[in-house]
Amino acid sequence: MPTSYPQSLQHRRSWVIRIFMWRWIGVLVILTVLIASDRVHAQSARNAATWYRRAIEAYESLPTDVKKSLWEFDWSNPNGPISDEFRLALARVQPVLRLAHRGARQGYSDFDLDYAQGVELLLPHLSSMRGITWAMHNDALLRLRDGDTAGAAAAVASMYRMGGHLSSDRILISSLVGQALFSAGDMVAQAGVDRAAFTPDDSATMMEALREFSATDPFEYVEALAMEQEIMIGWMAEKYTGEGGREQLAVDFGLGDENAAEQNEQLAAMTEEEFFGSLDQVDQLMNRVIEAFSDPDQDAGRAAMAKITEEISAGEHGIMANVMVPAYNKIFDKMHMAEQRLADRRASLALLMTGELSPRAGANAVIFYLRAITLLEEIDAEQRKQWPALAAKPDEPIDDDVVESLTDADPIITLLREASHTARCDFSAVRGRWALAIPAYLPGFRELANLLVADADRLLQVGEADAAVDRLEICYRMSAHLATDGVITSALVSHDMLDAAAAILQRELTQAFLEDVHRELLHQALGTMSRKDPFGYIAGITSARKRIEEWLSDRRQSSAAPQLDLGEFARGRDIDQLLAWMVALRHIQDVFDWPEATTDSLAPLDGLLALDAVAAVAEQSAQISAAIQAGEAEALSDREFPSIARVREQLARARADLRRSVRVLKHQTASDLATDGG
Repeated sequence: MPTSYPQSLQHRRSWVIRIFMWRWIGVLVILTVLIASDRVHAQSARNAATWYRRAIEAYESLPTDVKKSLWEFDWSNPNGPISDEFRLALARVQPVLRLAHRGARQGYSDFDLDYAQGVELLLPHLSSMRGITWAMHNDALLRLRDGDTAGAAAAVASMYRMGGHLSSDRILISSLVGQALFSAGDMVAQAGVDRAAFTPDDSATMMEALREFSATDPFEYVEALAMEQEIMIGWMAEKYTGEGGREQLAVDFGLGDENAAEQNEQLAAMTEEEFFGSLDQVDQLMNRVIEAFSDPDQDAGRAAMAKITEEISAGEHGIMANVMVPAYNKIFDKMHMAEQRLADRRASLALLMTGELSPRAGANAVIFYLRAITLLEEIDAEQRKQWPALAAKPDEPIDDDVVESLTDADPIITLLREASHTARCDFSAVRGRWALAIPAYLPGFRELANLLVADADRLLQVGEADAAVDRLEICYRMSAHLATDGVITSALVSHDMLDAAAAILQRELTQAFLEDVHRELLHQALGTMSRKDPFGYIAGITSARKRIEEWLSDRRQSSAAPQLDLGEFARGRDIDQLLAWMVALRHIQDVFDWPEATTDSLAPLDGLLALDAVAAVAEQSAQISAAIQAGEAEALSDREFPSIARVREQLARARADLRRSVRVLKHQTASDLATDGG
């Protein structure tokens, strides 16, 4: 047997070995690349920003009309109609929301920002994240309404986490938007609490997300301030040094106001040494700002911020401080508002999780009143119009159709009884924080009162005193709840409710029916009414003045508003004229974001409001807008409106009417009240 291969075979064998080796090397290289790729992919998948970018891409590809539909829905009425277009838009956005939920479940978020760009750094993801979050907010509210509380709670948890993730940008605007996303989620959480909807498991889902936030500075404003300090100082030192640097600085950062011409000249005239000296002053000043934000004593921090603002205004920190250090006071307040909101939500969810607080205990009576109004609208409108007339003829038999309409309303009265005994009643959930002229729910509240009083009349006619007193007790408690609204017209309706119930109690026949247990029950209901501000007139007047002042202040750029002493203008309005001003401003576009009663829906308020006067005032809104644009401050100050309601007269009677209602329950007859001066 030969001990060696022929030369040709040896050559072929060497190539086979080489090919074999190179194949294995290739396989190893491919495996290495794949493993490395998997690692990169795994890291990318764990980055929330990866999923948010995909969600943003999908969101931006949606048709404009779909995105518009996602924003255009009135959630101030939780029981309002849901259009097919809105449900379709939410269905179209579900793939986007699934990607956003996936991102929210990740442990960190890094959008790979290039901080070297300084103030030129763009953050396009913020706007899209707000749009996606609002879609998730509306989707969660619809799930809540449809009974999917677990889905709603999961969405709240995602919105909480999405808000926290944006803080990782370490840019102030990102922290602010992050807090806004958190607030969007928290609005849904509050809506669920208001409805007594969430189970302990739902509360645990939301609490798990909240545990990821620091109790202090949850949106990392201090870290963002420190990062922006580094970015701005370094970027400006590089951008505006050298020949022509300060001239360009004056162009880029100079104020457009003609009164700032001197400051712009100073910016342009700075030497390089002065420029760097001014930057150093800003650097030291920002250290103080960060210290104030970090101070655990909130009052001390606020005082420090006020002092810094005062020093900047006095020019103590050089001209660059005016350019580079904005008024951080509002951000300081937002940071502490976030801390309080987080603490409050954690506390409320903890009680719901453990069962220490029943869902019903945290509910908001307003939500149940609005549900009752929705049910009320299902009763024939012509029959509802007959209810107020029953009080004028208590001894006459009630028409069978009216009796039927009243008995059909039993489910509504059951709902009102539950709502009226609910401790918490917060109208801001359905009208925002601002006072309105005539809230959209107000006509419905008066019709609910008409129902209660009419049914009490019906029940007294057939001798059912217990049930009649039940209706009057609900009416008193509703009056006390509506008195907390802080709106002038709500005070009028609250007052009218109490007067309507008291009128029935003053009758000789009713007095004969009342037993001690009835009187005690009604007396307790009256005890829920504030003695300091019966019916809420004073709160409504104060809120209206503040709203008018704020509205004019927002229009300082117009030529009329600066000529007015805004505080004096609002304080100088007669009470009845103040209400008229609220109605007039209501009809100027973009004044109020929350819905108010339309002209067509005001009929139930006839008698309390002069509806023809309301229409006449509304017609003047165009003239007011024109006067503001034309700078005619005198035309605003001297304008007189027709009287819409007798607010001053009603305010003067408020305490006396409440005392009269209390005296009715002390075994007094109508003749006793007349003798007593009631």
